[in-house]
Amino acid sequence: MRKPQSKPSPASRRLRHAAAGLLGGLLLCAQPGAQADAAGRVLAPLVVETRGELLLDSSGRPRYERWSLAPLRAFEHIGMLMVLPARIATRSQIAPLESAIKARRYDYRRLVSTSVINLADATWAVGLMMEGEISKQKKAEPDVHLVIDDAGGVRRALDLREAVIHVLLYDCEGELVDRHEGGFTQAQAQRFIERIDEALRGPSCGDSRS
Repeated sequence: MRKPQSKPSPASRRLRHAAAGLLGGLLLCAQPGAQADAAGRVLAPLVVETRGELLLDSSGRPRYERWSLAPLRAFEHIGMLMVLPARIATRSQIAPLESAIKARRYDYRRLVSTSVINLADATWAVGLMMEGEISKQKKAEPDVHLVIDDAGGVRRALDLREAVIHVLLYDCEGELVDRHEGGFTQAQAQRFIERIDEALRGPSCGDSRS
């Protein structure tokens, strides 16, 4: 006689909830509130060869292709790059920023949002659940760029601390204008949002380069 199929354990449900919560913040850390001087630093060339950016075909099926950070185009204003460790703690740490970004309903043709999921910094259970969750997120927000970095090359190229979320803002020339490392308070999230809003009120990259 076959045994009835067991229900997922509370721990398993918590892990799945955590993975979904992490991906919920990708529209978007740990040493709370840590911040470094960003002015004047130009982003290093960034490439992810294995897995890379998640794209959807015409039927909504996921596929991956090599990703590199492209220069901002003429109609774009500012870029936001998030380097995210796939860890359970991430959800609560990014919640204030996630809520602030969702409330703004940004036009992602002007704000270029790229999230790099660093599986080299993953806890094993969250890492296993990540692919399914990131596919759901891409379907919900097709204009954001979601990248899987198996080897952690982006974090190393930028010389960022491991196991921490990093949010970087960069301008039309690829120069860092602001960054945040660590968990966000409501006030810190608001300050970061104001910096994005300031850039969006300014000239596009095409106008600033002319």
